[in-house]
Amino acid sequence: MVMLNRKFSAPKMTDVDQWRKVEYLVSQGFRFQSIREQPSGLLVQYPATLADAKLFVKRHAAQVR
Repeated sequence: MVMLNRKFSAPKMTDVDQWRKVEYLVSQGFRFQSIREQPSGLLVQYPATLADAKLFVKRHAAQVR
């Protein structure tokens, strides 16, 4: 069992692409916690697609808790 942040909103069960994105992010250590842009400190939105998620992970890997 993986505990995700309360901010996580599950996609529809039938939305396989979104579940693949969620699976990828969780496997990389992202639990839907707040991520901030460095050095501005602005909140970053989680990615909409798996392709975007791969870039997101590269850019924000240092913030994984």
